[in-house]
Amino acid sequence: MGEFELIQRFFAWGARGPQLVVENGDDCAVFRPSFGHDMAFSIDTQVQDVHFPASLPARHIAYRALACAVSDLAAMGAQPKFFTLALTLPDQDLAWLQDFSLGLRTAADQFRVSLAGGDTTRGPLTISVQVHGELPSGEAVTRAGAQVGDLLLVTGTLGDAIGGLECIFDDQYQHQLAQVFVRPAPPMTFADQARANLHSAIDISDGFAADVNHIAKASEVGFVVNRAMIPISEALQMYAQDEVYDYALYGGDDYQLALTASPDVVPSLMSLADDIGMRLTVVGEAINKQGVWLRQGGDLSVLEPRGYNHFSKK
Repeated sequence: MGEFELIQRFFAWGARGPQLVVENGDDCAVFRPSFGHDMAFSIDTQVQDVHFPASLPARHIAYRALACAVSDLAAMGAQPKFFTLALTLPDQDLAWLQDFSLGLRTAADQFRVSLAGGDTTRGPLTISVQVHGELPSGEAVTRAGAQVGDLLLVTGTLGDAIGGLECIFDDQYQHQLAQVFVRPAPPMTFADQARANLHSAIDISDGFAADVNHIAKASEVGFVVNRAMIPISEALQMYAQDEVYDYALYGGDDYQLALTASPDVVPSLMSLADDIGMRLTVVGEAINKQGVWLRQGGDLSVLEPRGYNHFSKK
């Protein structure tokens, strides 16, 4: 099967909405942005045995690839519009491709985003997804906007994904934590509706400790994080037990948001989260001193920016 036949068979979907004026199948896709909006775009790459185990079913690999990419749009307060896919395959396994296509389309429907084009080639299994989104002009939320006195908040719970990956290594695919790993759920609706009230945000991909340090450095502020307030699920408490805070602080792959906002708007953010049915937790505050500290009881210790680093020596 040639490249174009492969694309036609597994990835030729209709576009969602009129903005994609030239669809998948030509040399380029053409997108017409909405008036008064900025475009946000990001690219994310998933490599076998680096980002996911080789044993993971193709539909889960595909869903994760798109969900992880749109999480970056959530951090900016942007709504996904379309994505492109670069797929590197070791061989043409048609059953695998059918399963991958199913998972990718399920994710595309979930996040209301159109596949606009891409490329396929041969080599070690690698999936690169570039996502494009929109938001009102001048309203992008960045890592650099945190202000002294802001409260630091987290959506959802932390540490579940790394616990889920361990469950998958143990062939416990039906475990609740494993489902969190294979189906990341970035808080897209909350990010869109909360955008105007946020000073800064980042998606938690490398790990909470690493990503909060990214905000601190970009914003030139510091943070004090209350360990007791870190949101942890009952499933992770039962699974990780004494190591639960290591999972939550350093595990990564959560694809939730860490964000900052002025204390006076936090009640409205909490109300919005309740309306959506999403957990939102105040975990700390921004201070006028560079660095991040963890408060445990009456003690303060430096919260090192440990997390996942693709180029670190393990």
